Order: sequence, then structure tokens, then C-alpha cells
Amino acid sequence: HVGREAADEFAAAYDVGRYEDISGQINLLYWLGKAYEIETPLDSEHRLTAARHAFAKAYAEQFIEKHGMDVVRDILNRAAFGKTNSSQNLIDAIRDVTTLDVRREFADHQPFADRGDGITLHEQAYEKAVRENENEAALSSLLRLMELQLQDWYELRFYSDAALLLLELGHEEYADRVFRSQLHFLSQRGQERVFAGMQMAFIEHAWRTNRPRIAYQEAERLLAIDDQHVPALSVQMHRLVAEESPGQAKQTARTILELDEQAKSPYRRMAQEVLGEVESLGEGP
Repeated sequence: HVGREAADEFAAAYDVGRYEDISGQINLLYWLGKAYEIETPLDSEHRLTAARHAFAKAYAEQFIEKHGMDVVRDILNRAAFGKTNSSQNLIDAIRDVTTLDVRREFADHQPFADRGDGITLHEQAYEKAVRENENEAALSSLLRLMELQLQDWYELRFYSDAALLLLELGHEEYADRVFRSQLHFLSQRGQERVFAGMQMAFIEHAWRTNRPRIAYQEAERLLAIDDQHVPALSVQMHRLVAEESPGQAKQTARTILELDEQAKSPYRRMAQEVLGEVESLGEGP
């Protein structure tokens, strides 16, 4: 049992009237699953999500009232056996059972005519915000662009770019979560190439924030598959130095220098520094 005040507060959160000012910006048709979403502390993003929930709930209630639960069950059964593993199955099933065109129904909730126009719109908004150092606006535009692009394929760059913007906004913890959530998700998907790419991106993020320690585990995972992975070796080298294992750190540094022949490589520079420090102390073989 909850009190009237709590019930009123719950109902108010789903009142679409509270979000009329942004109802044409919520891109209701392009809404990523929870596993793909990027969590941010931005009030504007929290409000957009609340608006999506409110309008989705309102549409669902209207649909059920008009068509009944038997029709809903028929739609869900058809969607379960659709041609693709996406929301397109549900959209097709709704059209087949009721003739309702969901894309047309939701058109008023997006500031573009179709997905291609939306990609162009949000790309331009993102690039403009980046040029003007408007990081919060850039992040919001990037998230909308990601929602449109990820309908077709998974792109690591969206997550890396979002993490960078979160860092610029001073939200290091949220930047970390971008990678940790996707690493957890991808580890369960069996997509080894994409997972390895995310591990690499996380290692770069760890070095960028001068916290290689947060990537110790992922570096070891990568090295178990590829023992010549230079960025992962650089993290391992850092761990060995931190654990006061100069001999092993020196050997790892030598391995990095053998594998990485790029003169301006940051990994080569770090290996040279570690090698110089260990040798100056006369430690290690």
C-alpha cells in the first residue's frame, strides 16, 4: 500500500503534459535497449528518458483500450517469430494485425522526416557543438546519433567519444561506466572481435586518465589471447612496477620495444622510461 501523495507523484511522472515542450525531440521510434544505453548525469537526458516512458505508456494504454489484449497477444506472438532481432519485428507485427503504421504515428516525436535525415541532422549538431566546445550539447547530439546508427550495426566509437565528453564534463565515474557496462554486455554475447575492441578502448581510456590500474584485469584477459598486444603489455608493465617486480617489468618493457617500432608511440616511450628507471637502480636481470 502507498499513500495518496506517492500515488500522485507516480502518476505525475507519466503525465505527457509535463513534456509537451520536448515532445517533438524525443525520437520515440529510435530508443535503444537498456544494454546499449549510455548512462549520464545530465538532467536533460533524464528528462528525455522520462518523456519517452510517459509517451510510450500513453500510446500503449490507448492501443490496448482500442484493440484489446487478444490483439496484443497476437502481435507479440508474431513479433517473436519475426525476420530480425530488433524492434522492426514488433512494428511489422502491429501493421500486419491492425494496419497501424507506427512509424507514421510516431513521426511527430522526431525533428526529421526519416532516419537518413535524422543521422544528418544529429551529425551536424554534434560537429557544431564540438567546434564550439559545448560538451553537454555534443553529448546529447552524439547519443541521438548513436540511437539512429546502432539500428544497423554496433560501433565502438560512439562509446569512446561519449566517454571522452563525459570526462570533459568532469564525470570520470560515468566515463568508466560506459566501458564497464559494455564490457559486461559484450562478454556475454560471444562477439570476440568487438569485445577485444572494447577492451582496447578501455585500456586507452585508462591511460588517458592516468589510471592504468583500472584496466589491469582487461589487460590480462587480452594477453591470454594475444601475448603480443602492446597496449595490454604496457598496462601489465605498470602493474609489475607497482608490485615492485623490477625484473619482470624490465622484461615486459623490452618486449614492448621489440614489438612497437614506432618512434613516437606512447607505449614505446613508457617502456623506455621504465627500462631506464630499472637499470638506473641496478635492479632486474
